Parts: sequence; C-alpha cells; structure tokens
Amino acid sequence: MSGYTLVGVNGQDEGNNLGFGAYLNFTGAGVTATISGDLITVNIPGGGGGGGAPANAQYLTLALDATLTDERVFTPSANFLVVDGGAGGNYSIDLSNTTVAAGSYTYASVTVDAKGRLTAASSGVAPVTSVSVDAGELTNTGTATAPVLGLANAGTAGTYAYPSSLTTDAFGRVTAVTAGSAPVASGWTDSGTVVYLDTTTDVVSIGSNTPVTNRKLSIINTGTNLGIAVTPLATGDNLLESKLAAEANARFRSDSAGTLEWGPGATAPDLRVWRNGALTLQFDNGIGTSTSTAWVFFGTHSTTSRRRTTTAITVSTNISATASQFDVLLVDPTAGPVTITLVGPSATTRGRTYTIKRTTTSANTVTIQPASGNIDNAASYVLAGGTLASVDVVCDTSNWWVV
Repeated sequence: MSGYTLVGVNGQDEGNNLGFGAYLNFTGAGVTATISGDLITVNIPGGGGGGGAPANAQYLTLALDATLTDERVFTPSANFLVVDGGAGGNYSIDLSNTTVAAGSYTYASVTVDAKGRLTAASSGVAPVTSVSVDAGELTNTGTATAPVLGLANAGTAGTYAYPSSLTTDAFGRVTAVTAGSAPVASGWTDSGTVVYLDTTTDVVSIGSNTPVTNRKLSIINTGTNLGIAVTPLATGDNLLESKLAAEANARFRSDSAGTLEWGPGATAPDLRVWRNGALTLQFDNGIGTSTSTAWVFFGTHSTTSRRRTTTAITVSTNISATASQFDVLLVDPTAGPVTITLVGPSATTRGRTYTIKRTTTSANTVTIQPASGNIDNAASYVLAGGTLASVDVVCDTSNWWVV
C-alpha cells in the first residue's frame, strides 16, 4: 500500500500471510493507530479512507464557503428558471418563459432576440392568391395567381401638335385631345383683328391688324369702349411712366390719383399738376399761395407768354425779395425809410415782374435796388416821400427795368 511503512508485525493481504519481519509505520498529521489483540485500527483525519479533498482545489458551488479558497459560485441569469431541491435533493435548471403565449401562429409576424428566442408573435393576414381587374382601368397579362398588371388604354396614342383642348378622366388620364393649328408665322391674331403682333418689328396692334406707323403699341378704338383702362392696386400707384433707358427717373408720370408729373430724367420730377378740390387745378402747391413757384403759360411755351398768379404782401421795414415771395408789394414807410432788394437777374428770373406801391404819404422814401445788376441803368429806383407812387418792374437775364 502506498504511503505506509511496514513494521515488525505479521500482516495479511486478503487473508494471505505476508510473513514475519514486516512492519507498518503510520505517519501524517493527525494520524493515530491502536492495537486490540490482533486488530490494528488506524484513524486518518478527513474520513473516507482515501483522504479529505484539498481546500485549494477549484469547486463549483451554489454559495461562498469559508473553508474553500478557489471556489466558483454558480449564478444562473434571468433567462433560466432554477429549482433547488435542498440537501440530498435535485438542483434543476430550465429556460425562463418569454412574453409570447404558447400556441400556433398563422402568417405570423415574429420578433426574435439576440439569443434566438421569440419575444413577440402575432398572426397575420392570409396572402392574396388571386387577382381580378376592372377591364376599363387595368389589364392583367398574367394569371390570377401570378398577375402582370398594366394600365388600360383610355385614348388614342399619338402626337398632337398645338392641342386646343384636353379631356381627362377621374384618374387623370387623357381620354381625348383636339388638335389645334400652328400660330401665324408673321404674328398672332385673335378673331382676326382683335390683337396683332408683327414679329419682325415687334409692333403690337389692338383693334386692327394694321398698326399705326412708328408706334410700338397701337390701340384702334372704333366703338364706345375705352382705349385703355387701368385698375391700380392702391391709391397713388403709377399708371403710366415715360423715361429714357439711361436715366434713373421718369420724364413723365401719371398716377392713380390723376397727378401728372414732369422732370428732367436725371433727377426726380420737379413739376406736378393735380386736382385739388372742386374746380381747382393745383400746380406744385403754387397757385393761390404765398410760396408760389408755378408758371401758367398762355399760347406757346415761352418766357414772354408766361404769367404768375398774384400774391400781395405788406411791409413797413426793409425786405430782400425772393423769386417766389410776392407779386405785389405794399409798402408803409411811416416808421422810417424802407429799402426793397430785388433778386439778382438770371436765366431763371427772366420775365419776373413786381408791382411796388406806397400806401401812405409819409415823407420817408421807398428805395428799390437789385441784388445785382441795375434798374433802369441805375443802381436804385426811389419812390419819393409825400406821395402814393407805385412802380412796375420786370427782369431780363442781366437787369431790372421799369415798365
């Protein structure tokens, strides 16, 4: 026997004498031996006859054990169902149930987790196994179980030049086409003479297919209808404007309020005419006001035919007149002599006239002098004291003259 030393006793092995002179020596921590007659009893700690299991061996346990140093605790995951039968019983392991109810599913829709288990399942709808079509809308060139679908014909296939009308069904398919005619090569017309375009000269004529010579747009009105009617979006919108391509501003403009404007083109319009109340035609806020800047022309447009509306003011002290300040100046020199300084002659004041009148017979004088140039070839003109004298003066481009 391995691990034991023979001593001076007579031993037997399975009843066979081993002979005298053989000895058994029992060694090891905690090993004891006793002799009773011919019987030797040996006690070895750990029992079992084969010795106790070493404490540092690797074990698979259900819980930690203080006497072991290298055990592994078996801990099943939530995917397993464990039944522990206790000491001497069975330890059973089974798969946990999912939320899917046991049963049969037809045409099913299923959800599978990463471990291949069903987590959701539901029955579906049986697939279509046969197809029928409305002959007026679809075609089937296959079979009922293996259909090949297409659109049914709704009209006549072809190319239609310049169609004048189209007919569609409720499905948006064209069911009928009416071919039209090509446009006139040299222009286009509507009912013969209503609208005409000459594509060679880019001339448009309305009311006749014979445009007026040298006019891009001709409106020939042979009836009682208006030649042009414009409906503006809002009061003050421009209806008509004329300008040169290289200029930023209009030379002529008409708006929805009936206002007419003129200008040089390089700058904004500077002359306006409009209706300002019943039977009143207004020129740039000028007619009938003390700040008049408007001219009214009679006959041809010339400096000799223009006239201003009359504006009169009364003064008793010195005054320097502006080009548009007054037309008639009434002077009261009672408090002392009064000097009237007229504007300097220029191209813009040509034709300007003033009437200057004394209103008292005071002994003080009234002196009239231009800002530049002369008056009747003199530096000034005097209305003598003690009289009710008056004088009319007119300006050319260099001097003032008594008339």
